[in-house]
Amino acid sequence: MLDKFKDLQQQKLEQLSKQRSELNDKLVGQEQYLEQLVQYQQALTDVSSHNHALALQNQHGMQQQIAKVVDFQEQQVSLTQVDLQRQNQLIKQQYCHYKGLEIISNKQAKLAQQKKQQQEDFTNDDIATLAFIRTNYQQEK
Repeated sequence: MLDKFKDLQQQKLEQLSKQRSELNDKLVGQEQYLEQLVQYQQALTDVSSHNHALALQNQHGMQQQIAKVVDFQEQQVSLTQVDLQRQNQLIKQQYCHYKGLEIISNKQAKLAQQKKQQQEDFTNDDIATLAFIRTNYQQEK
């Protein structure tokens, strides 16, 4: 029974690890996207190439829009980092549960083996005692 529960806890640990891997991939993608946005935002700050007022106005509008997207993406990265930290905590807790069950299971198996060995030793002692008694009884006749 304990082994089945331990196996379920191991499966849960593997599932949490898989989710952490997915969150890691998501975070990497979001960070790369943020980096691209920041580079694009920096590229828009070069105003020397525009001589027309309309072009400058358009560029300013684009800079404002990109700034909003950058802010939003920074929030998304932060939220994903928080999710990843939470997932790491869950994995640590689950690992502790699993290891605790594993220790208990190993102790129970060891105790069962010791009990079995004691029973075998007791049986062997009885057999040896009976054999000794028979030998002495036959020698006395």
